[in-house]
Amino acid sequence: VSQSRYKVKMNAGDLATIVRSDYLDDNKGEFLWDTPSLLRRLTEAQRQACNRTDFLYDDSSDVAKIKLEAGVSSYHFSQKITVIERFVWNGKYLAKKSKDMLDRENANWRTITGLDKNEPCVLVRGQTIRITPIPTTEDIALSPYLVLECYRLPLVDITSLEQCFEIPDEYVPNLKYWALHEAYKKQDADTFNQEKSDYYLSRFDAAFGRPVPANVRLHQFEAPLSLQIIPHARKNKAVSEDW
Repeated sequence: VSQSRYKVKMNAGDLATIVRSDYLDDNKGEFLWDTPSLLRRLTEAQRQACNRTDFLYDDSSDVAKIKLEAGVSSYHFSQKITVIERFVWNGKYLAKKSKDMLDRENANWRTITGLDKNEPCVLVRGQTIRITPIPTTEDIALSPYLVLECYRLPLVDITSLEQCFEIPDEYVPNLKYWALHEAYKKQDADTFNQEKSDYYLSRFDAAFGRPVPANVRLHQFEAPLSLQIIPHARKNKAVSEDW
């Protein structure tokens, strides 16, 4: 039997049908939970999963590339990026350093130019990367992009029943728990059920882990020696150094 007859990936319609038929009993007549709202909940389910687990590695999409400009040292990177493993320019891995480390090594690090003639490195503050030395026209001609080897959130929302998910297919069925968690929060006598909403949230947490707090995610990029999550005891530490 030809394998082409079998669907390889579960799409949004498959999962929406499971949610409606097996859990919500919402497959007769007019839906209590309309299709657009289910698709929004599945979009958020996949985003939440990628916030908690490093599913989507990227080193080639536009999200993972920063176009350098001659004379410009600071660049914003996409908020879809959740973890950065390495910074690469012209085939070289760039060291990630703190402002204090750069000050000790070269007091003129803010003004020196020429990536190819020096040992380039990066300083990260929040969602901004500062590359030093400052890129020149010659550097841009040699290699115009700083590449981030990273993990990210999904690139696009789920907007149709035919659309497939970006995370590995074996984990897709567990996305239903977030959709159910949100579905039972709908403020209607026939739909609202806080107990069930809390239960399905716990199932989602068990499948994908607890969410990473925004301030932890933001400041994890700044650590010079590690790109892992900042320990709980340090996660609220204020950052006050000037660039």
